[in-house]
Amino acid sequence: NQPGDVSHVIDTLLARSGAGDPDDVLAGLIDADRIAVGGHSLGSATVFGFEHSCCRDDRVKAIVAISGGPAPYPTGAYDPTFATPMLLVHGVQDPGVPVAISEAVFEATPGKMDLLLFAEGDHTSLFAGADGAILDRVVVAWLDRELGLDPAATEGLEDEVAATGRASLRSKPS
Repeated sequence: NQPGDVSHVIDTLLARSGAGDPDDVLAGLIDADRIAVGGHSLGSATVFGFEHSCCRDDRVKAIVAISGGPAPYPTGAYDPTFATPMLLVHGVQDPGVPVAISEAVFEATPGKMDLLLFAEGDHTSLFAGADGAILDRVVVAWLDRELGLDPAATEGLEDEVAATGRASLRSKPS
Protein backbone atom coordinates (compact mmCIF):
# COMPACT_ATOMS: atom_id res chain seq x y z
CA ASN A 1 0.00 0.00 0.00
CA GLN A 2 3.01 2.32 0.18
CA PRO A 3 2.64 3.77 -3.35
CA GLY A 4 -1.02 4.40 -2.51
CA ASP A 5 0.07 6.22 0.62
CA VAL A 6 2.36 8.42 -1.48
CA SER A 7 -0.52 9.16 -3.88
CA HIS A 8 -2.61 10.16 -0.85
CA VAL A 9 0.13 12.57 0.24
CA ILE A 10 0.18 14.04 -3.29
CA ASP A 11 -3.63 14.46 -3.12
CA THR A 12 -3.37 16.20 0.25
CA LEU A 13 -0.55 18.54 -0.74
CA LEU A 14 -2.21 19.50 -4.02
CA ALA A 15 -5.48 20.18 -2.21
CA ARG A 16 -3.72 22.43 0.29
CA SER A 17 -1.80 24.24 -2.44
CA GLY A 18 -4.92 24.99 -4.44
CA ALA A 19 -7.48 25.40 -1.67
CA GLY A 20 -7.38 29.18 -1.81
CA ASP A 21 -6.47 29.64 1.87
CA PRO A 22 -3.84 32.40 1.68
CA ASP A 23 -2.69 31.56 5.21
CA ASP A 24 -1.73 27.98 4.27
CA VAL A 25 2.04 27.75 3.95
CA LEU A 26 1.58 25.68 0.76
CA ALA A 27 -0.90 28.04 -0.91
CA GLY A 28 -0.08 28.20 -4.62
CA LEU A 29 3.35 26.60 -4.25
CA ILE A 30 2.87 23.17 -5.82
CA ASP A 31 2.81 22.68 -9.57
CA ALA A 32 0.51 19.73 -10.28
CA ASP A 33 2.20 19.20 -13.64
CA ARG A 34 5.65 18.70 -12.07
CA ILE A 35 5.31 15.92 -9.51
CA ALA A 36 8.30 13.68 -8.77
CA VAL A 37 8.70 10.93 -6.20
CA GLY A 38 11.86 9.60 -4.67
CA GLY A 39 12.86 7.04 -2.12
CA HIS A 40 15.82 5.31 -0.51
CA SER A 41 16.04 1.56 0.20
CA LEU A 42 12.48 0.43 1.03
CA GLY A 43 11.39 3.88 -0.15
CA SER A 44 13.00 3.03 -3.48
CA ALA A 45 10.86 -0.11 -3.68
CA THR A 46 7.88 2.13 -2.94
CA VAL A 47 8.56 4.53 -5.81
CA PHE A 48 9.20 1.63 -8.21
CA GLY A 49 5.52 0.86 -7.55
CA PHE A 50 4.56 3.80 -9.74
CA GLU A 51 5.67 1.62 -12.70
CA HIS A 52 3.44 -1.28 -11.57
CA SER A 53 -0.14 -1.76 -12.69
CA CYS A 54 -1.30 -1.81 -9.06
CA CYS A 55 -0.05 1.62 -8.26
CA ARG A 56 0.38 3.85 -11.30
CA ASP A 57 -0.32 7.53 -10.69
CA ASP A 58 -0.20 9.52 -13.92
CA ARG A 59 0.57 12.72 -11.99
CA VAL A 60 4.06 11.37 -11.26
CA LYS A 61 6.38 12.67 -13.99
CA ALA A 62 9.77 11.54 -12.61
CA ILE A 63 11.09 8.88 -10.21
CA VAL A 64 14.33 8.85 -8.19
CA ALA A 65 15.12 5.38 -6.79
CA ILE A 66 18.12 5.20 -4.44
CA SER A 67 19.70 1.97 -3.13
CA GLY A 68 16.75 -0.27 -3.88
CA GLY A 69 14.80 -2.05 -6.52
CA PRO A 70 11.37 -3.23 -7.57
CA ALA A 71 9.25 -4.92 -4.92
CA PRO A 72 6.76 -7.70 -5.60
CA TYR A 73 3.16 -6.56 -5.40
CA PRO A 74 0.41 -9.16 -4.85
CA THR A 75 -1.60 -8.34 -7.96
CA GLY A 76 -0.75 -6.99 -11.40
CA ALA A 77 2.66 -6.59 -12.98
CA TYR A 78 5.39 -4.13 -13.77
CA ASP A 79 5.00 -2.45 -17.13
CA PRO A 80 7.46 -4.04 -19.59
CA THR A 81 8.62 -0.54 -20.57
CA PHE A 82 8.84 2.05 -17.80
CA ALA A 83 6.83 5.05 -18.96
CA THR A 84 8.08 7.46 -16.30
CA PRO A 85 11.68 8.73 -16.49
CA MET A 86 13.72 7.19 -13.67
CA LEU A 87 17.02 8.05 -12.02
CA LEU A 88 18.59 5.01 -10.37
CA VAL A 89 21.26 5.72 -7.73
CA HIS A 90 23.39 3.11 -6.00
CA GLY A 91 26.60 2.67 -4.04
CA VAL A 92 28.76 -0.03 -5.62
CA GLN A 93 29.85 -1.19 -2.14
CA ASP A 94 26.29 -1.50 -0.76
CA PRO A 95 26.34 -4.57 1.54
CA GLY A 96 22.58 -4.80 1.96
CA VAL A 97 21.08 -4.13 -1.46
CA PRO A 98 23.41 -5.33 -4.22
CA VAL A 99 24.25 -2.78 -6.92
CA ALA A 100 23.45 -5.54 -9.43
CA ILE A 101 19.76 -4.78 -8.85
CA SER A 102 20.02 -1.21 -10.18
CA GLU A 103 22.36 -2.32 -12.96
CA ALA A 104 19.95 -5.05 -14.06
CA VAL A 105 16.97 -2.68 -14.09
CA PHE A 106 18.98 -0.17 -16.12
CA GLU A 107 20.19 -2.75 -18.64
CA ALA A 108 17.04 -4.84 -19.01
CA THR A 109 14.15 -2.41 -18.72
CA PRO A 110 13.22 -0.25 -21.68
CA GLY A 111 12.42 3.32 -20.80
CA LYS A 112 14.11 6.65 -20.21
CA MET A 113 16.61 5.98 -17.41
CA ASP A 114 19.78 7.31 -15.89
CA LEU A 115 22.11 5.39 -13.57
CA LEU A 116 24.34 7.14 -11.03
CA LEU A 117 26.85 4.81 -9.35
CA PHE A 118 29.19 5.73 -6.49
CA ALA A 119 32.37 3.64 -6.68
CA GLU A 120 33.05 3.67 -2.91
CA GLY A 121 29.48 4.29 -1.81
CA ASP A 122 27.64 1.94 0.49
CA HIS A 123 23.95 1.95 1.43
CA THR A 124 23.92 5.40 3.03
CA SER A 125 27.31 7.09 2.54
CA LEU A 126 26.23 8.67 -0.73
CA PHE A 127 24.13 11.20 1.20
CA ALA A 128 27.13 12.89 2.87
CA GLY A 129 30.41 14.58 2.05
CA ALA A 130 31.72 14.69 -1.49
CA ASP A 131 29.33 11.95 -2.63
CA GLY A 132 26.41 13.87 -1.15
CA ALA A 133 27.39 16.97 -3.13
CA ILE A 134 27.49 14.92 -6.34
CA LEU A 135 24.13 13.33 -5.51
CA ASP A 136 22.57 16.74 -4.88
CA ARG A 137 23.96 18.17 -8.11
CA VAL A 138 22.78 15.23 -10.22
CA VAL A 139 19.31 14.93 -8.67
CA VAL A 140 18.55 18.65 -9.00
CA ALA A 141 19.81 18.82 -12.60
CA TRP A 142 17.99 15.61 -13.51
CA LEU A 143 14.70 16.82 -12.02
CA ASP A 144 15.11 20.20 -13.73
CA ARG A 145 15.46 18.37 -17.05
CA GLU A 146 12.72 15.80 -16.56
CA LEU A 147 10.18 18.23 -15.14
CA GLY A 148 10.76 20.72 -17.94
CA LEU A 149 12.32 23.47 -15.82
CA ASP A 150 15.64 23.42 -17.72
CA PRO A 151 15.90 20.95 -20.61
CA ALA A 152 19.67 21.57 -20.83
CA ALA A 153 20.35 21.05 -17.11
CA THR A 154 22.18 17.75 -17.57
CA GLU A 155 24.32 18.74 -20.57
CA GLY A 156 27.90 17.79 -19.75
CA LEU A 157 26.86 16.23 -16.44
CA GLU A 158 28.18 12.75 -17.26
CA ASP A 159 31.66 14.20 -17.84
CA GLU A 160 31.38 16.41 -14.75
CA VAL A 161 30.51 13.41 -12.58
CA ALA A 162 33.27 11.26 -14.13
CA ALA A 163 35.83 14.01 -13.48
CA THR A 164 35.23 13.66 -9.72
CA GLY A 165 36.63 10.13 -9.80
CA ARG A 166 33.95 9.20 -7.27
CA ALA A 167 30.98 8.31 -9.43
CA SER A 168 29.71 7.56 -12.91
CA LEU A 169 26.52 8.60 -14.65
CA ARG A 170 25.03 6.80 -17.62
CA SER A 171 21.92 7.68 -19.58
CA LYS A 172 19.70 5.92 -22.03
CA PRO A 173 16.80 7.38 -23.98
CA SER A 174 13.33 5.94 -23.83
